[in-house]
Amino acid sequence: MKPTPIRISVIILILLYLFGAIYTTFYKSKKSAIKAEEKIIISTKETELEKKSERKTKIQVPSAEMMTLDDLQEEARQFGIYISNGEEKQYRSNRHHLFTNKKLADAIKKSSKENDTLFLCGDKCTLYQNHLWINLDENKEAIIVFIEKNTPIAKTYLPFSELREEAKKFSIYLWSSDEDNYREFRKRLLTNENLSSMLKKAEKENVSIYIEKKFRVNTGMIHINMNDNDEEIIKALKEYIPVAKQKNEEFKQLKEEAEEFGVLLMLYYEDEYRQIRPRILSSKKMADAFKRVKKQGYYITTENKFSWGINGVKIDVGASDEKIIEFLNKH
Repeated sequence: MKPTPIRISVIILILLYLFGAIYTTFYKSKKSAIKAEEKIIISTKETELEKKSERKTKIQVPSAEMMTLDDLQEEARQFGIYISNGEEKQYRSNRHHLFTNKKLADAIKKSSKENDTLFLCGDKCTLYQNHLWINLDENKEAIIVFIEKNTPIAKTYLPFSELREEAKKFSIYLWSSDEDNYREFRKRLLTNENLSSMLKKAEKENVSIYIEKKFRVNTGMIHINMNDNDEEIIKALKEYIPVAKQKNEEFKQLKEEAEEFGVLLMLYYEDEYRQIRPRILSSKKMADAFKRVKKQGYYITTENKFSWGINGVKIDVGASDEKIIEFLNKH
């Protein structure tokens, strides 16, 4: 069969179609291979960059293997931290946080430099006097919050003599046995304006405040429970300052009355005086016996026993009128 022009044309078209299909398949395959190769190259470069970055980060933390305690102390001082033998292990184990967490390092440096805060390494974050103990292995944001909160308190640390003067401004009479309670309560006092204002009000009303762990009201004084929250303390003071003030005014009047009979009335003898008071006021013999002792230059204290000292007389308020009068008239 002779090939005709039509058959030749059809064959050529079929060949062209097959060639085109083969070329297209080859081109796409090659293009995919190129893209895959590019991805591998990019991935390899990224991995290399990450490794370089890691190497740079590791370089930023000097090795402590060959560092002596003196070396560590010198390094720590650059961050405002002071360490001794006891803190060496803790610092050595966690010092890398100071190099890898700039925010934490800056917070320590700022507090140390601007407020003269003393930082020490410990097992937990805690405030002691003007020292901030920090555990570098704890949550970094929590450490920063701890530093920001306690730096102002550490800055205001006072020795006991100055602490006592400060407490007086808040009408708090401070004994050495109350020091720890006050230092603990003071953190709240210096950061809560409403609480400090209420205590200053007590001072203006001449009501003394004592920091204890139970609440009670006495003549001219209030014992607050430091375990109560600030709002509970403020509410109690608002309610009982007038009560304590009224009791104080009543006691002053009672004291003036007692002095007429030569009785030296102290707060801790108030109950005993109130016990014998009706008998003094209702018995002229009793009143005269008291006044006679007063004229002799002696003072009388109402207690639960009889005794005669150099400058004073103690009487037993539980004794009968006759026995008290007899005892006073003997001297």
